[in-house]
Amino acid sequence: MTEERPRLSAPSHSHDPEELRSARLLSLGRIPATNRAHALATKISDDLRPHLGDRAKAALGGRDKGRERRIRETGIILAGLLRHGLSGDWSAVNESPSTWFWKAARKLPVKHNAFWSKIDAMRTLGLLDHVQGLKFKNVWGNHQGHAARLRPSKTLIAMAQRYGCTPATAGEDWKLITPAPVEPLAPKELLAFTAIPTKVRGKISEDSRRPMNVPPGCEDLQAFMRALTGRLAEIEFTGCAPPVLQARFIGTREFGGRIYAHGVDNYQNGIGKTERSHITMNGEAVAELDLSASYLSIALALLGSPAPAGDPYALPGLEETYRDAIKHWFVLFWQTGKAPQKWPKKTPSVVRESIKPQEIKGPAFARYPALKDVESILPETLQASIPKPMRNWAVGQYLTGVEASIMRQAMSGILESGGIVLPMHDGVIIPCSQVAIALRAIKDACTAQLNRKIRTEVKKKYETIKSDVAQKIYCASKR
Repeated sequence: MTEERPRLSAPSHSHDPEELRSARLLSLGRIPATNRAHALATKISDDLRPHLGDRAKAALGGRDKGRERRIRETGIILAGLLRHGLSGDWSAVNESPSTWFWKAARKLPVKHNAFWSKIDAMRTLGLLDHVQGLKFKNVWGNHQGHAARLRPSKTLIAMAQRYGCTPATAGEDWKLITPAPVEPLAPKELLAFTAIPTKVRGKISEDSRRPMNVPPGCEDLQAFMRALTGRLAEIEFTGCAPPVLQARFIGTREFGGRIYAHGVDNYQNGIGKTERSHITMNGEAVAELDLSASYLSIALALLGSPAPAGDPYALPGLEETYRDAIKHWFVLFWQTGKAPQKWPKKTPSVVRESIKPQEIKGPAFARYPALKDVESILPETLQASIPKPMRNWAVGQYLTGVEASIMRQAMSGILESGGIVLPMHDGVIIPCSQVAIALRAIKDACTAQLNRKIRTEVKKKYETIKSDVAQKIYCASKR
């Protein structure tokens, strides 16, 4: 009989269930890439030796024949845990060797027993926080269950910092060398719809986000996703896992629609911004194009208000030092459809301690008075179909839908021009030689759907591109 373990949200631990649910899958495709990271991995590997079983204990007095392998495997494990864990994020990894995570076909550089013996030793040394998963048999008789959660403890974070490994240096310290393979999706899985959620005691119920069938009238969305994924299947990528994409909607095609990349080492959130700049497509360097202040620009266009001039987050009476807090205020505003009254628990302390959200509301509405009536951007047909308690929530989902529609039209234009494009949420990644094509496609899509342009930013270290190409990109980005 299979032993059941506590669920991640059970009261057997004091951790935030939402943080546990949002854990990233652990990547075992990274290695220590700097002297400080190597030194940290070596130190921890040596500390683990007395805790790795009878064979290791018996060899303590003699030669350490397995030291090189132990350092290598410890470094891979630490790289996966610390790349995001230094910022407090959890990683998810299955405990049972029969689960998909440990399939032989994945060719992981650290095997199941070696991994968990080192994890157990790290726990003994107080280097990890750990929440057990839940084992169970599925309808096919396989032991799958919920993955366990791991993250660096305060002790490990302090130790890493003593060696110079911090969140700011994580992109350099832990280098991705072998992106984890991703299972391709079936054609019917290219679109995913979930039900419009409901609120329970004023909070959105996660249980209400049920999967639903693709509604009628989405044939064009399916055709677009087939064309996009078919084109990307022809491309050779380096620096990230080959993209496996899915467009996700909520209830109706007008809500949501962003395209998400699957896989632990995907190009959207599996790697950092610096790493993303090193991606190549068919051997060519890439550039990233983003809509400037996307939601704000779209909302003002839908409300018939002038587009933001200059810095969109410069508000009257507030100093430049509050800019991060102002951006965070707008993120919450779009998420909830109303001005936040207090900072949520997850708000960075540097924002929380700098200014109260109520102090931003007045200056924000002073510069953008149309936002006082932001709920009016919802078409009447959508308003009528949404329960009143969810209408503020629907504002952000509708803005996401408009943004996604703009980006789909822009990407279609790029594909029709013979180009290559990777979708971001409010932008695209394209080969450097296609920046001008992408800028025109985005401009045309914004004009068609909003009757105005939205400023587009080109993110690329131009010094890494040949000078003649750099000049073309620079000129195109200024148009």
